[in-house]
Amino acid sequence: MKRILGLLTVLVILAATVQAHDIVLRKEGKAVLGISYPSDWQQTLGENHVVAVSSDGQAWSVISTLDGIKDKQVGVAKIKEGLEDYLKDIKYDELTETESGSLIVSGVGKGKKTDVDVVFTAGVFNSGKDQLSGIVFIIDAGIEKYYEKTVLAICKSVLVEEDFAVEEQEVEEKK
Repeated sequence: MKRILGLLTVLVILAATVQAHDIVLRKEGKAVLGISYPSDWQQTLGENHVVAVSSDGQAWSVISTLDGIKDKQVGVAKIKEGLEDYLKDIKYDELTETESGSLIVSGVGKGKKTDVDVVFTAGVFNSGKDQLSGIVFIIDAGIEKYYEKTVLAICKSVLVEEDFAVEEQEVEEKK
């Protein structure tokens, strides 16, 4: 569990050096959130979110803008509500705030449909001016270590509104 928490903490660093993104979420035509999941993960794009499932079905993730939510605590509560729709016997670890202000919640539970033991980590972070976003990873507890590098790579791929502005500026400067 601590490993996944540590990997998700990398999310708050938000590596702006990654250039290509599989999916970019837009708000009013403006890029606000980008992410790259492994090419073998099945991805479903919604209006303000992306859901991705690993090819073996043992890992699940969602990243979403949290439209209308202005407080990170409220964002965490919304994520917990969502987790409770799909998991049972949930035990939450203590809420953690990172140096950059992101709120991280992790824990364990069981899939309601599968009864499989899982670990999860979720984070709420600033993704733009007056915009919060959230990311969640749920992984089969029996193979959590197998996904450490994958989760790290996904977290490193996340871009937020500010990162897109930097990329656009770099393109303009090259012209």
